[in-house]
Amino acid sequence: MHSRVLWDHWGDSLGGSSECGLDPHRGPPITITCLPFPPGAPFAGYALFANSYSSWTGRTLHLEDLYVSPHFRGRGLGRLLMKKVAQEALRSGCSQIHLTVLKWNDPAIQLYRSLGAESLTEEPGYQVMSFKLEALRRMGEESAHQ
Repeated sequence: MHSRVLWDHWGDSLGGSSECGLDPHRGPPITITCLPFPPGAPFAGYALFANSYSSWTGRTLHLEDLYVSPHFRGRGLGRLLMKKVAQEALRSGCSQIHLTVLKWNDPAIQLYRSLGAESLTEEPGYQVMSFKLEALRRMGEESAHQ
């Protein structure tokens, strides 16, 4: 789905704003995959992902978010979405999918492991880090003055 459609239809519900990168007029394309459902039916879920690149393994698909509406959980929709994401990764020439999952989200961790995901936190021991907008601004301002 084109990022303009993503922004028009789900920007608010995804917590989106032009500040967080969902602005369809800036940055690389964002892809969202939705489960097919009839018009007027309740929203079932989505997968939000983008292509990335690893200097070690080449093309990578970064899964930012996988969401299944509470009413639809436990019906295999998360597994179906992940299969669609895997198909897109292969179609795009990716060698892997990277994602982060909150350590308390056992159902998601179990789903990902059942599909073959390996924890990079335990082995080889990666620490996942993030620079939030304020840190980006601070670094950008510091480098502009040097």
